[in-house]
Amino acid sequence: MSPIIITDKEEFQEIIRNSVREVLKAEKQPHPQKEEKKYLTVTEAAEYTGNAVPTMYALSAARKITSYKPNKNLLFLKVDLDKYILQGRRKSIQEIEEDIERRENNG
Repeated sequence: MSPIIITDKEEFQEIIRNSVREVLKAEKQPHPQKEEKKYLTVTEAAEYTGNAVPTMYALSAARKITSYKPNKNLLFLKVDLDKYILQGRRKSIQEIEEDIERRENNG
């Protein structure tokens, strides 16, 4: 880059304005999204679900959670982990009361 020689205040201000415009224009450009990993390692899956790593191995071995083992590495899909988490869903008191009411009305 060659040195810039500024002769007056207006020229300096114009250089600053143009530089600021370039920075603002660059900030408005969409940033490329980081591609999300398709598979999670056992450590990442444990962190994602809140379980310990040995628990993840045990759940996989007992076939209580879907996993993949293409080599020696145990892998998980986020979709499968989400399904596993949703299986443990507990109904709220309001939902339980609504279920009871529905049964009483249908019974």
